[in-house]
Amino acid sequence: MENPYWPDTIFNTGDTLFANINFTYNDSRRFKCAATNDVSERESRWITVEMKKGPDSVRITTKPPRGRQHEPFEMECSATCNNGCLSYSWFHERKLIHNGERLHFSTLLRTDNGVYTCTVSDYFGTTSISYNLNVQYGPVNVSIQYTSEGNNLIEKQGYVKLTCHADCNPSCSYMFYHNDKRKQNRCPGEIYKTKENSGRYSCSAKNYVADTPTNSSNYVDIYIQYKPRLTVPNFPQITAPGSLKLNFNVDSFPASNVTIFHEEEKLEFFSNFTGNKTYEINISTCLNGGKYRIVAENIVGKQSTSKTLTVKCAPIILTSSNTTNKGFEIGDALNLTVTFMAKPIPNVSWTFFTKEGDVNKSVPKNTTATGKEFTSIVVSNMSVHDFGTYQLTLNNKFGRNETEFNIQGVPQPPTELTVDCSNTALIQWKSGFDGGSDQRFVIEYTTNVSSSWLFYNPHPVTSDNASYVFTEINFLQPYVPYFFGIVAKNRFGNRSSDTIANCTVQNMENEGFQDNEVVMVVIGGGVGGGVLLLLAIAVLFVVIRVKRKQRIKKRPENSGKNSDAADGMVENILYISADEATNSLVSPSNPSGSRDALETKRGNDVYSVVMKTRKPESDTPVYAEVQKSQTAASESQNQGRPPIKKKPTKSRKRSGKNVKEDGLVYVELDLKMAPSSSDGNPIIHGAEDRVEYGNIDFTRPAKPVKE
Repeated sequence: MENPYWPDTIFNTGDTLFANINFTYNDSRRFKCAATNDVSERESRWITVEMKKGPDSVRITTKPPRGRQHEPFEMECSATCNNGCLSYSWFHERKLIHNGERLHFSTLLRTDNGVYTCTVSDYFGTTSISYNLNVQYGPVNVSIQYTSEGNNLIEKQGYVKLTCHADCNPSCSYMFYHNDKRKQNRCPGEIYKTKENSGRYSCSAKNYVADTPTNSSNYVDIYIQYKPRLTVPNFPQITAPGSLKLNFNVDSFPASNVTIFHEEEKLEFFSNFTGNKTYEINISTCLNGGKYRIVAENIVGKQSTSKTLTVKCAPIILTSSNTTNKGFEIGDALNLTVTFMAKPIPNVSWTFFTKEGDVNKSVPKNTTATGKEFTSIVVSNMSVHDFGTYQLTLNNKFGRNETEFNIQGVPQPPTELTVDCSNTALIQWKSGFDGGSDQRFVIEYTTNVSSSWLFYNPHPVTSDNASYVFTEINFLQPYVPYFFGIVAKNRFGNRSSDTIANCTVQNMENEGFQDNEVVMVVIGGGVGGGVLLLLAIAVLFVVIRVKRKQRIKKRPENSGKNSDAADGMVENILYISADEATNSLVSPSNPSGSRDALETKRGNDVYSVVMKTRKPESDTPVYAEVQKSQTAASESQNQGRPPIKKKPTKSRKRSGKNVKEDGLVYVELDLKMAPSSSDGNPIIHGAEDRVEYGNIDFTRPAKPVKE
């Protein structure tokens, strides 16, 4: 099948009469088809295809025109379809209820109200139409009620309006009856408040669906009424504990609802009550005194009477400042205000206790203000001496009341942080004020100030100077720079030290060959060179063994001392300066040592400024002048601080022709060849006496070091 708009396009093949094609346009199009075989080809005439979406002229008709309750009713759906309508479907509130052209109701009910939709479909699609069914019915649920002007039925005080209600469709008209007699006045729904108009009232309703009026299912009795009259005698004075007998009388028509209140608290409720009543109230404290209110109310009005009860009692606290979970800080304002109740007025006194709670150290506090039922203490600028327990004592002849207020807060940050590293890290700091609450310390440490910090809970020991605390960390890796901070914590919060310290643990027990004399041997040629080589190796091996045995004997676990100066090594001024700098390791760009500055200058921290001069052409030892960076603040912090015991660091003098201009001795070591046993398996030395071994190859000369 072809279309002239697309002459080369074949829409369908085969011998079907209709081609299934989806169109996105609404106007008509011309088509033809062609039949071919091996002999010839024939084409059909052009046909016009008109686009259709579904049936036309869909409508709904009803019989009778209006539906009435309890009567038959029918709706019919019709439409114009091409090639005939295929189906009719009825929906009620979008729910399928029937298939067919007609929807019939043998008895129409009010529940059949709603929107009905008829959907008609043919070959080309579907079309829908809706009808709103409104079932008509006569009056039902007829009732009468009234409202009174001024919300009362007091004689000659306004009107009473009668209202008749009915459920009907269409709406109804109403008539009113007084003692079963129809009212004929101009406004039958309104009656003036007179005794003559008292009695029983009813009504009726009617519309064109109903043949006769429908009477109301209820009636109302209207009588002239008056609001309650309430009588309550005065209360006597009562001493707590005790009881109050509250007497009252209510006279009203109709009966009243009576409610008894103490201040704003509802105590008791009596419904439809008239006459005399006695209500007993338990009096236990001063809080049971005060105003009592009795309210009597009926449909006409209400009356309220109040009486005041005086109670003699021991002191009690009414309100006070909440300091239990509030964290105070030095410099804060403290306001302890307490309101109380007592009869007679009590004696008021405040007492202050230190954190230790020693009663002998308690001192009276002068009150800032005291009134008839309140007292307060105000501290405008708190110091460490204002943290502790404040005890309020109230006392009169009926009893005594003692209340405590604990004033505590966040601890102050630790200061004067120092770290000394040898085999372990010895950390010392000065603890700040604990905020009146027990504090503990946490060490935070890292190897990179820009990364996350780790935490360690130490067991600190107080030094001879009670304000200084120190602890030791022995799990750090040697030769790795560490940064340390201190955090003081209590239940109100935590504070970190303003500065951080850093140092590197020097593992003195695993120095290996770097602490031994290393000699660069120049080997001559010929047989003499071979003899000298063997002799040099033997001497070197003996020297290494002797040096290692001396070092093992000088270890702390063997000698009980931390000094190994007896090995003949002299102090290197560079190492000594680095040890001293652990008291306050700062960067020239960061004199304060603050953590923020360290994070911004990551990786640029310096322990000391080293100014080296070029070594002269001689065999004398090489020294360097060290200028340490130290601020006035760190110098002042060191004054008065208990000293930290340091382990001195040693270095050997280097001499000989192999000492370069940078002060270093170079030697070529080949450690690939390990000693082996007779069976060829490698032997690992060092587990028994911690002596390290290695093969030294003197046949391989060192290349010149680039300057």
